[in-house]
Amino acid sequence: MSDVTRSSIPDLVPVELLRKCFDYDPETGSLTWRQRPLSHFCDPRTAKIWNTRYAGKSAGSTNSLGYRRVGLTVDGRLFQLYRHRIAWAIMTGAWPETQIDHEDDNRADDRWAKLRPTDNSRRIHATAALVGKGVARHRNRWRAKSVPTGNTFISAVSQPTRPPTRPIWKPRSDLLADDTEAR
Repeated sequence: MSDVTRSSIPDLVPVELLRKCFDYDPETGSLTWRQRPLSHFCDPRTAKIWNTRYAGKSAGSTNSLGYRRVGLTVDGRLFQLYRHRIAWAIMTGAWPETQIDHEDDNRADDRWAKLRPTDNSRRIHATAALVGKGVARHRNRWRAKSVPTGNTFISAVSQPTRPPTRPIWKPRSDLLADDTEAR
C-alpha cells in the first residue's frame, strides 16, 4: 500500500463494499467476514474456497503495534485496513476524515462506544500526558531521553504499568565519574 495514501482509500474502497464484505457488531466490536458474492471473485471455484474458509469468521489479525488490521483486495489491489476505521465507516456511512482513537487506549477494543474521532494534536497530548516529558515507547520498552545531553536510556522493564519518570541508567561519562570519585 505504498502508493496509496489514507486520503485516497475512500475513493478506492467504497463503504458499500465494506457492508457487503463484513458484519460489524457495535456492542462487542467484532468484525466478521460475510458470505461474499461471486462478483467479488474471478471464478466460482475461488469464491467457494474463500467463502468456505472465511465466511462467518473473525476478520483480520493484530499487528505488532496492537492494532487489528484486515487485508481486503479491491480490483486486484490489496489494502491493509484498520478494523476500527472499517467499523467507523460501516456505522457512519463514510470513511473518517480524521484519525479514530480508542477511548480507553485498548487498540484491540473496537466497540462503537469506545471509538471517537481525534486529530494529531489531541493524540500527541494524550500520549504525552501518559508517558511524561522526555519518555517515549520504543520497541515495547520505555525509552527516556536526556534532552540537554542527548543521552538515551532503555529501561529493563518491557511493559511497566507506568513509564519511568527518570532515566534508569546513567550515561557512560557519569558512570566513569562515579567510579573515579569512589577511588
